Amino acid sequence: NEYQRHARGTTAIDASRLFDKSAHANGGPRPDQAPALPCCSVLCLPCFAICPTSCCAMWGCAPLVDCLTSLPCKHIPCTPCDPNARNPL
Repeated sequence: NEYQRHARGTTAIDASRLFDKSAHANGGPRPDQAPALPCCSVLCLPCFAICPTSCCAMWGCAPLVDCLTSLPCKHIPCTPCDPNARNPL
């Protein structure tokens, strides 16, 4: 348990465990968030058009986010595929 390890003061995490999708699966939105997703997607359409990775991450589309952030343009700052891009809107 991460909380127990943190309480003991040993917070170092092995990189192979950190990126293990079976241990940290992206299950998408929680059940209490699901009703708001369509409304949020429509209201934030301009933002999600500029930063599609934000929308895909919100809906829980991990393979699509991985595909977008694996493209060569991810190294160009402020492009839609840049995993570190911040939405200007």
